[in-house]
Amino acid sequence: MKGWIIAIFILFLSIGIGISFKVYQVTSEPLVDRLEEAKELVLNHTELLDVNYVNYFHGRRSFQVFEGKDQDGNEHFVWVEELIEDEDIEPGSIEIDDIPISDTTENEVDVTEDTDESEDMEEQDHVEKEREPQIITRLKNEGLTSSDVRSIIQDRLNINELKSISLGIIGSTPVYEIIYVDNDERHSFYYMTYHDGTYIRHYQFRK
Repeated sequence: MKGWIIAIFILFLSIGIGISFKVYQVTSEPLVDRLEEAKELVLNHTELLDVNYVNYFHGRRSFQVFEGKDQDGNEHFVWVEELIEDEDIEPGSIEIDDIPISDTTENEVDVTEDTDESEDMEEQDHVEKEREPQIITRLKNEGLTSSDVRSIIQDRLNINELKSISLGIIGSTPVYEIIYVDNDERHSFYYMTYHDGTYIRHYQFRK
């Protein structure tokens, strides 16, 4: 009797694992396809010979970020815009404009190309006509490293728990997005330019 119970348990466990794997495969396939499409765009529209995936950025617009080398051995970061419908955005992605936040703007440095107005105008243009995805490249040695960013935010922010440091885009400007929890337990988003760490904006969840 005990043997039958164990056999049935193993059978249901195997079925459960199989179903879970199939669900994961089905849900991940579109993401893999989009990643491969973005990689192909980089190889066809830049001088890079090979690229590796870095991270995904979902703000007002979504970008896949890659790194790679050109024929001279120079290392680059590349941001590739994703032209996707709302229903294609993976669950769990955070849209900053859709959550209750406080916008910390004191001592904000004016970066004209990063303003909301310029982004809104871009979005209107995007709707009016079909277009190719935006592709932005920057040499690695022209910007900050993750270690540089860590040093900067230690002086600027009151961080209780650092969640992530990742590359993104605001307007047409490459940025670093820092996600962290501050000493008041607020989930926070801090943005600085990739080039030199110029402050752009700072969002925090209200308690």
